[in-house]
Amino acid sequence: MKSIRSLGILLHLLVIAAPLIAAPSLLDRLKDEHARGQKQWIYNDFQKAVSEAKLTGKPIFVTFRCVPCEACESFDAEVAKNNERIKELTQSKFISLRQVEMKGVNLSQFQFDYDLSWAAMFINADGTVYCRYGTQSADGPDAYNSVESLEKTMKRVLAVHAKYSAFKKFLVDKRGRSKPYKTALEMPGLEEKEKYQQLTERKNCIHCHNIHDAENNHLELTGKWSNDVLWRYPLPDNIGLKIDPKDGLKINEVIAGSPADKAGLQAGQSILYLNNQLIFSIADIQWVLHNLPNTATNVSVYTWES
Repeated sequence: MKSIRSLGILLHLLVIAAPLIAAPSLLDRLKDEHARGQKQWIYNDFQKAVSEAKLTGKPIFVTFRCVPCEACESFDAEVAKNNERIKELTQSKFISLRQVEMKGVNLSQFQFDYDLSWAAMFINADGTVYCRYGTQSADGPDAYNSVESLEKTMKRVLAVHAKYSAFKKFLVDKRGRSKPYKTALEMPGLEEKEKYQQLTERKNCIHCHNIHDAENNHLELTGKWSNDVLWRYPLPDNIGLKIDPKDGLKINEVIAGSPADKAGLQAGQSILYLNNQLIFSIADIQWVLHNLPNTATNVSVYTWES
C-alpha cells in the first residue's frame, strides 16, 4: 500500500509540474536564426512596441517576415542582423518590431501587399501610418529592395516624425479603410482555422499570402469575384515611371507615350506627393495606385528636382 501511495503522490506531482514546463519560444519553434541574439528587435509583440513608442516618442519600424520562405532571405538577414547602418537606426532611432506571423495582426492597421515574403511599415504610436516599404516584380522579390533605399526611407521617416504635426494631414489616407474583421482568424474566407488556432510552429503559422488567399476565397463564396482583384499594388511603371530602386523616389526614366510622359514628368525628378499623400518609397507609390479605381482617373503628382 505504501508503494502505491508513493506512486500516486509522484503522479500527482508530475501533473502539477507539467504546466510549469514552458513550451519553446516562438523564435525557437520557427527556427528564426536571423533574430537570435538581436536585442534591438521586439519579437512579435505589437502592443509592447506601441507602449515603448509612447514612452520614448520614437516612431515604430515593423518588419513582416515569413521565416520559412526562402525568398528575401538574404535581404532579411541584412536588415535583421548584418548591416551595421540599419542596425544602428533600428536600435537608436526607432522602436523596432519583428513580426513573424500574421495570426494576431490587426489587418485594419497593417494593410500592405500580402504577397510579399518581406515587408515593412513605419507608424506613429497613435496608429498613423508613415509609409510602407517592400516591393516585388517579375524581376524577383529582391529587385526593388536594398539596404540603400531602406536606409533612405528610414531617414525620411525620421525627418517627418520630427515635424509630425506639420505633416500629419498628408498621412491621413495611408492607413486604409477599416476591415469588417480584426485579425486573420476572424476572416470568413480563411481555410483550416482549426490548424492555425494551435500553437504556432513553422508548419502552421499564418503567412502573409494566406490573407490574400482568404480574401479571394470570400469573394468567390459571395459571388463578388472578378479578375480586377488580381491586379494589386501596381508598379509605378504602369503609369510610365521607372523609379531608382536604390533611392525609392527618384525617377530614372519616363516611358515615352505614357501618362507620366504626357504629364511632363522627367528623369531626375523625385516624387514627393501623390494624391496629397507624402511619399517615402516605391511601396508608397504602389499604395496610392492600388487604391485607385480600375477606370480612367487622374493622379496628382508633386515633384522636386533631385
